[in-house]
Amino acid sequence: RTLKPCYQSLEKQTVEREKLYGAVPPPGDSIPINVTPFPVDDDCPSDMDIRDVAKNLRNGRAGGASMMRAEDIKGWLHGIVAEEEEGKEGAGDNWRIFVALVQAIWETGEIPQQMSWVIVVLLPKGGGDFRGIGLLEPLWKVMEVLMDRRLHVIEFHD
Repeated sequence: RTLKPCYQSLEKQTVEREKLYGAVPPPGDSIPINVTPFPVDDDCPSDMDIRDVAKNLRNGRAGGASMMRAEDIKGWLHGIVAEEEEGKEGAGDNWRIFVALVQAIWETGEIPQQMSWVIVVLLPKGGGDFRGIGLLEPLWKVMEVLMDRRLHVIEFHD
């Protein structure tokens, strides 16, 4: 079982990964767009949009590099609801931080470096081969569902 990361080792990993995965300029011209664009809502998601997605996350999944789980996000959501309905001061602080993070990523298009890390787990296949799966942060599931809901306006060929 791996040890929980400390701030010093996390900082060292950040520096190493920034060097390894540094930005590389694209190799040539942009891909031409030959279709009529669809009007996709790209406004920043509201608190209520994020709440709707978060309450439908599936529990019992392995966390990513931060070890954040869907249960954590749902707990933060429960905290903000308790603060609003029962007057529990400060119970929604983590939810507000989570919403601010989702909205900042959406508005700027920039992902905090450590949120882009993925733990890859190798699963054995028959014959001695392996298949890798990435353990993503539940934050990415929230972002994916928000984007997917908005992209449903695009009509594809049958």
